[in-house]
Amino acid sequence: MKILGLQLGHNATVCLLENGKVTKAVSQEKFDNIKNSRSFPKDAIKWVVDDRKIDYVAVSGIFIYPHQIELIRQIEKKKRKFGTIKDAITFYIP
Repeated sequence: MKILGLQLGHNATVCLLENGKVTKAVSQEKFDNIKNSRSFPKDAIKWVVDDRKIDYVAVSGIFIYPHQIELIRQIEKKKRKFGTIKDAITFYIP
């Protein structure tokens, strides 16, 4: 089972758990060069997912910005259409 973990808000980070073990993890700040980036981690997601099929997405964070909630909803809708979350993110957030 593959689970994509998203920590949104301060220091947005993404990780991938495969069969209960963390196989990849990266913060958005590595891609946008903004220390403790609060941006939606689209680049980090693309790097972590890398054409893998994701079974579940887990979202955490003490503070999630309203626009991030809408992005998650839009991506989930696109995922159903495209089949993979990476295709959905690439389509919605070029």
